[in-house]
Amino acid sequence: MHEGAQGYIHFAKSREAFWSSFAERLRSARAAPGSLTFDGLEALAVDYRRILQDHALARARFPGSALGRRLEALAVEATHLLFAEDPKERFSLRRFFADLFPAAMRAHAPHMALCAVLFVCSIAMAFSASTIQPSIGTQILGPEAITNLERGELWTESISRVVPASVSSSAIATNNMSVAITAWVGGVLFGLGSIFVVLNNGFLLGAVFATTTRFGMSGDLFEFIGAHGPLELTLILVSAGHGLAMGHALLAPHDRSRQAAAGAAARRAMTGLVGILPWFLVLGVVEGFVSPSETVDPEVKVALGAALLASFLLVAFRPIARGEAS
Repeated sequence: MHEGAQGYIHFAKSREAFWSSFAERLRSARAAPGSLTFDGLEALAVDYRRILQDHALARARFPGSALGRRLEALAVEATHLLFAEDPKERFSLRRFFADLFPAAMRAHAPHMALCAVLFVCSIAMAFSASTIQPSIGTQILGPEAITNLERGELWTESISRVVPASVSSSAIATNNMSVAITAWVGGVLFGLGSIFVVLNNGFLLGAVFATTTRFGMSGDLFEFIGAHGPLELTLILVSAGHGLAMGHALLAPHDRSRQAAAGAAARRAMTGLVGILPWFLVLGVVEGFVSPSETVDPEVKVALGAALLASFLLVAFRPIARGEAS
């Protein structure tokens, strides 16, 4: 018999038992992945390398043979099993809101807390300044809004009578999203843009409350914002906190290059931004239909506002069973 044929037969007979055993273990592992122990996985990985060696030998000594094709098929099947992407690592909405978004929120909690402190301070300063100098509130709200307040009406009432709720809902959601995105993008200016959005919104809110208090209308304003205000302000502070985290990474990259630190911070900050944007759609509906409605009791509006805020916080800071996501 030809020496090449004898070598082929000897090679096949000497390795047949190993190849068959490996193929059977592969089938079992693919049929029930959970039954594969660590020892079994390690043995499979070691034998996988032997399969690769046998395939290389068969391809070199017996090119185009059925034996080579069989070993190639075994190697490919084993590669798919041992190196396939973990389904948990693939993107899904469930994984995003279960792991990635809460991890980003926890990572940026100190920055969000700083934004909250700055926001409260700016409200207090604006309230005091507008109380001492009423013209500040007049300049912010405009003469028409002041005229409405003198008549005992909030400026929001005239708007709701003119603009259909469906139209105002869309406009409100778009405007709120733009504010949040601006606060987030402001982080690239070493955080200064994010801080500006926080201080500016706090100043406006403080001045408006001081003005409505002067006309005895602060209770009406509280009633109007009761349903949407708590979550809306929280989302803006969250977006600003994520932007501030990017600015912090630019200022203090630590042991990484500035580019690497900023890139990592931007990826996590983007996760936070994407996680909060859908909530603005909900707020747009609430602010367009519920907040200006005179048929909804103030207590219901406040309860709805508290429920929306609690729902967001439960999602944003839920426990992460598999550890902090990267």
